[in-house]
Amino acid sequence: MKRRKLKLKNIKNKLLALLPLIILISLTFTLVVYFNQNTQVEILRSNIANIEPIFLLVNFLILVFSFVVNFQAIKKRFSKIKLQTWAFLFFIFLIAIFLRAFVTPTTCRIFFDEDIYLETGKEILVRGNGSLCNYGDALGCYEYDLMKWPNGYPFLLAVSYFFAGVSDVVGFNLNIALGSIAVVLIFLITYLITKNERASLFSALFFALIPVHIMWSATAAAEPVLLFFTTLAVFCFLFSFEQNNLKSHIMATASLAYAVQIKPEGLVLLPFFALVVILLDKQFFKKIEDKKFLAVWAIFFFLIIPYLVHMNHSFERDTWGSEGGKFGLEYAAKNIPINLIFWIRGYENIEHPILFTIFAVIGSLFWFFKNKRVTATLLVWFFLMFFLYAFFYAGSVLYGADVRYSLSGYPPLIILAGIGSYSTIEFLKKKRYKRILTLLIVSLTLISFIFYLPSISTPAEDIEEARHSRAYRQFAIKTAEEFDDSCYILSHVPSIYLVMGKNSLQTWNAQNKERMNEIFNKTDCVIFDDGFWCHIEPYESSICKDIFDDYNLVLIEEYQEKTGKTYSFYKVLR
Repeated sequence: MKRRKLKLKNIKNKLLALLPLIILISLTFTLVVYFNQNTQVEILRSNIANIEPIFLLVNFLILVFSFVVNFQAIKKRFSKIKLQTWAFLFFIFLIAIFLRAFVTPTTCRIFFDEDIYLETGKEILVRGNGSLCNYGDALGCYEYDLMKWPNGYPFLLAVSYFFAGVSDVVGFNLNIALGSIAVVLIFLITYLITKNERASLFSALFFALIPVHIMWSATAAAEPVLLFFTTLAVFCFLFSFEQNNLKSHIMATASLAYAVQIKPEGLVLLPFFALVVILLDKQFFKKIEDKKFLAVWAIFFFLIIPYLVHMNHSFERDTWGSEGGKFGLEYAAKNIPINLIFWIRGYENIEHPILFTIFAVIGSLFWFFKNKRVTATLLVWFFLMFFLYAFFYAGSVLYGADVRYSLSGYPPLIILAGIGSYSTIEFLKKKRYKRILTLLIVSLTLISFIFYLPSISTPAEDIEEARHSRAYRQFAIKTAEEFDDSCYILSHVPSIYLVMGKNSLQTWNAQNKERMNEIFNKTDCVIFDDGFWCHIEPYESSICKDIFDDYNLVLIEEYQEKTGKTYSFYKVLR
């Protein structure tokens, strides 16, 4: 009876300890709803575009500063790792960079979202506006469109542009760098969990050789960036649980705040990391009674308020590419079987090594008996991402380029696979046999990877997925490089040209005589991009047809791609 009373009292005390945090969370979401319901739409959109980059700057600076402050402690924490192990990790890291920078083609794979990210990053750097420019030139941007996505990734592009200049190459190289560094993060996370160097090296090697991640790391897509910051946040939280001090706690919350703001689905990281903290932080309930730690969480929620307002606005007003429901059981019924097959054996040109899944299953079973909480956390991480996209209308790995959504499930799977490979070896008692099995696993992994090389290394022009879009984009960039800087390009994708430093505006402006007179008063060089979207309805028979009907056009350049589609550039005469 006394035990029961003590247990009830303990539960009551824990709930009371959580009360300030619950109030903080409730206040945050109340403010978000208030701002969305009591602000005029245009004012709200303008405020989001201008305020979100400022909050991201503060968040980013806190993260960088806290990492510098914690660096010596991080260095000390991993100081016992053998020099040989660091050498092996460095070699794996070089493999990762080589595959992502030189083997797989550097190209866009999701059109034309990547160009929108690239241009929004430029606007954040040049004008501090987290929106897409639809009409801009060397003097400014005259028409903005707030995207449905948050600005965590474009802000990171803005930082990269600051140091390396504005170019789509910078976006590609950023992803290659983050994709390769993620290999090191996977090693560090596995080591914090297992305290075992061999298991950590296996995880790093497996992650370096993920076919889908290799291909998408050489793009300017947001998914590899979300993966990187999610794994960074996991590392920071695991490290802070061990250090149990304020400075590591600040680094952890700052990393999570930034990770959340990379993509809309970053929202699911909030309940996931709540679970991580409750399951793995033994000092959690003591910490939240400390006002200093509670203040850090208050700063965390304050930093993500613009993101939450942005997402609330987008979820209410944007179609997200579907006129029907965005999530539903009907999608899950189709997506789950297709996606399960992917995680078992993959598909042609979007391969997944079955060896990784086998070792992940072994790792789950083995580690469950050693550390149930960690195993549960890793499994929740994987299945949370699996089911999130399974219920999404575009969540099938075979739906367009949406295999990119699978990237979020790889970190927990690969960590478990590293544990599984090490556990398999540990079944053998003799040291000699352990070495043989280690070499066998490494050899099998490398040999099996050879079978994925053809799809990974397929040249950009031979990639079947989005062939038309890719051919058009390559033609557009090559041709636009020759245009004089005084030219204004009418295009459905002005972001391509604005990132290049050209003047460009949306094609629909051609229907606005006042706007066209304004352009003709600025320049005698007006160019119409009769490109990808002008071969798709409703644009082909509306906006694009009107330009052919209403203006005198002189052909400048045309390109016929392999399927017969012709893309052209015309000079528009007064």
